[in-house]
Amino acid sequence: LNVLTLSNLCLIVTVAVRILRLSVPHSVENGTDHVILDCEYNYSVSDLRLVVKWFYNENLEPIYQWIPKLNARHISEMLLGRLNLSYKVNSPDPYFQYRALYLLRPTLDIAGKYTCQVMSLAGHDQRHQVMMVYAPAKRFSLSQTEVSSSDVGVSCEAVGLYPRPEISLKLIFPQTSKQLLLQESKKYVNITRSLYSIWLSGWFREDDLPETNKIVVECEVSIPGTDYKVSKEISFYTGLTTSNRGEEINPTFTSS
Repeated sequence: LNVLTLSNLCLIVTVAVRILRLSVPHSVENGTDHVILDCEYNYSVSDLRLVVKWFYNENLEPIYQWIPKLNARHISEMLLGRLNLSYKVNSPDPYFQYRALYLLRPTLDIAGKYTCQVMSLAGHDQRHQVMMVYAPAKRFSLSQTEVSSSDVGVSCEAVGLYPRPEISLKLIFPQTSKQLLLQESKKYVNITRSLYSIWLSGWFREDDLPETNKIVVECEVSIPGTDYKVSKEISFYTGLTTSNRGEEINPTFTSS
């Protein structure tokens, strides 16, 4: 009898609610039209009174709460005017429809850790992920100056970025694909109204380079932790007169 009872118990055991995948963008550009944070989960017939909650950073109060059975949603002050409330997940199951956050025009102040929590009387599960919001450069320039008869200086500046960017200057030899970092002379990083400006200068000696050869000076600016990266180049022909040395190339932008 005990064996039969144990067997019957095993047959009625069901798996409580479980999050399958949390989809939060790793990084997004400031002012992008929209971004969707989704929380995919499974539930069973034992998951009575299912509740979906979203939390921001370490706040104990949810920024969003949805109770499917009651068709009730609660939105915190932080998300007022930032959500597309008509957005539904593409699923016929009414217990999935309003689980996601459709954020309109994300800004720098809502970057942070987002936690999805799904709970019922049978159990609960939660996952979190950090979303960075970055500001691209408002202005980006690269220029050259003659330091001496044989030394050439190059300076690069990027303005209006967030968070703190990185910058580098290097020489590229197209014929050999060789690359060398320029000798740095000065570097400045300033912050104004939460936005960063960065400036770097470097130099190289023409006498140390092959004669009548083309080289490229490249400035690259990136934001760590994001896919944002921009670069700008100047072609330089050694062995020519000063006025004919440099030729600016259009900037290359590789960001997403």
